[in-house]
Amino acid sequence: MKNNNKTILLIQMLCLVCIQSIFLYIIDTDKIEQLLLVVLLIIVIAVTLFTGTLGGLIFSLFIIFCAGTILLLQSGTALIGSWQTITVDQFLQFGVILIVSILLTGSIQEKITGLMKQNAKLQNDLQQFVSIDVDTSFDSAQRMEVEVKRELSRINRHGGRFTILLFQIDYFEEFQQVYGHKEVQHLLKCIGNRVNSLVRTTDRKFRLDNNRFALLLIETKKTSIEIIIDNLSNGLQEHELLNGKKVTLTFHMSFEECNSDMENIDYDTLMADLESEIVFYAM
Repeated sequence: MKNNNKTILLIQMLCLVCIQSIFLYIIDTDKIEQLLLVVLLIIVIAVTLFTGTLGGLIFSLFIIFCAGTILLLQSGTALIGSWQTITVDQFLQFGVILIVSILLTGSIQEKITGLMKQNAKLQNDLQQFVSIDVDTSFDSAQRMEVEVKRELSRINRHGGRFTILLFQIDYFEEFQQVYGHKEVQHLLKCIGNRVNSLVRTTDRKFRLDNNRFALLLIETKKTSIEIIIDNLSNGLQEHELLNGKKVTLTFHMSFEECNSDMENIDYDTLMADLESEIVFYAM
């Protein structure tokens, strides 16, 4: 995509250079008149690049009207007098070059705009559906939103339930300051491996932030969550550093069950409630 954008920009520059060269070759007038016409052409091309073909055509009509009026008057100020050597044929040639320049520049501008929109869409799709956290191998926060909304739709149509469990590492920034980046990567990798071994393969794992994670537990009742919390607590609290020393980690968590008996379940509200409750419950 980046190479395509560079190619389009190169074509744009070549077109503008060619237009300028043709224009200087055709319009055989004094240097002052050539300079004025070239400046007008550059201004119109710049306007077209920012506003598109329609904007360029409207602005060119204004330029042609003003220039034609000056050409007809053939008197007045020094600026008007400087146009006296331009003939009607040369002015028509200028108008043709102007229109061709607008059409070419407008076409290039539309292609660039389309490529930019396509690139933005692809980046958004990549972020939402392909983004995997390299440290934990968990899915991203964007992917979690897609999955939870899908599960909400499922239980609304067919019934069932699921539970969302949020948990976060306490004093994560302090850990990073004391032990450094490599130890943080090692910690996250260990958490990913341990969580994968403690929950079912059908459950989904997400990394929402640097130190915050979420589990989407399919067909899990709220009354059964205590067993999962105990397993996670026992499996995650003791961590072995790269040098072999062991440290104790603490976590806070929150959880909520969603089932078909609940009405008007909104993802944003659900997550806001879980976020607000996470500070109250230690794991």
